[in-house]
Amino acid sequence: VFRGILGLLLVIMVITVHEAGHFLMCRAMGVGVEEFSIGIGPVVYYHQFSVTKLTVRPLLVGGFNRPNQEALTKSPASIKVLIYLAGMLMNVFFAFLIFLLWGKQIGKVGRLFGAIRGSFGVWLQSLPSLLGQIARRDFSKFYGPIGVLRMLSTTELSWRIFLWQFASLNVGVAVFNLLPFQPCDGGKFISLLIKAVEGEPARVATFYDLASMMILFIIAARILRADFAAPKKVLLPRNRFKKRKRPCKRRK
Repeated sequence: VFRGILGLLLVIMVITVHEAGHFLMCRAMGVGVEEFSIGIGPVVYYHQFSVTKLTVRPLLVGGFNRPNQEALTKSPASIKVLIYLAGMLMNVFFAFLIFLLWGKQIGKVGRLFGAIRGSFGVWLQSLPSLLGQIARRDFSKFYGPIGVLRMLSTTELSWRIFLWQFASLNVGVAVFNLLPFQPCDGGKFISLLIKAVEGEPARVATFYDLASMMILFIIAARILRADFAAPKKVLLPRNRFKKRKRPCKRRK
């Protein structure tokens, strides 16, 4: 139960970091945010601030910001790109800080280089590999919500390991959002690019949005299926204190 709570806490923290990046960039660019949501599905809790409504929804596998559509539509493409990138950059930045503060002690330059490589480097280099795994239908290295519990169930509990997994999940979410499928941030960027080239009416962009959503839905279903493939390994952590039977020695 405790490991499950930790896994849920990890997911909530990573989602909050990602959506906070979008939220802060919207505010910095003068685009109001009407809703900041943790989770998807029907609203189970909300609190109305001066401009933004904070909502919590039961399916804690994602989140979203609902910016003011009129202000967002009037914004130039460069500001929209910054808003789309902000969530991923916030995830990667948090991972960078953790790797920098808790990395191997190999000198200041070495630790800095390792933190950059483990966060920004992995983020920028992983998209071709990720697309290749999807094309091969290999979802063994993808982690859904239950996959996070599996990861926690196979490691010792300590605050350092918790931080390390938090950093790794941040990088993973940033990489996943590079996928060119709606509603991932990469998909929003591709849709914006198509609209800029196509103009109005954006029929190709509309078709792309719907088709890419269907593809992402299939990918998410396959990831959840892979997560459920071995539920006992997820829900039952290994017993590290189980006594091993020692073979009996024969007397000569």
